[in-house]
Amino acid sequence: SHSPHLLHSSVIFPHSRYNSPTSRPCPSSILWALVPHKPLEVCVEGRRQGVTKKCRDNGRLMVCKMELLRTFLQVSGDRFQRMAYRDIKASADQYRINWTQTRSRLGAWTTKPCHLEHFNISE
Repeated sequence: SHSPHLLHSSVIFPHSRYNSPTSRPCPSSILWALVPHKPLEVCVEGRRQGVTKKCRDNGRLMVCKMELLRTFLQVSGDRFQRMAYRDIKASADQYRINWTQTRSRLGAWTTKPCHLEHFNISE
């Protein structure tokens, strides 16, 4: 089973956005994954670092919704091929239950408008 073990600390981080209202988040991040083909990605503002506007489709991160859907469809067979990303997620009862419980423990979590999840691979 892949059940996460979430821990919580009562120690206050002095540099948090709540304690430093003028702070701004860094647009850069590093993604690590235990996969053979792309174990590391450096990204800036949600895109792979170094990708130009002309090559935006090639700049998708391995953890973006489109790439996660593509990988899911490769392993799931034909059942979901014509379904939208949001509809596939909505059909996963255990996922919804687990994610609701996780979010309730994490507190604030950013969300995006629902219409951004209405896509499929053919689009």
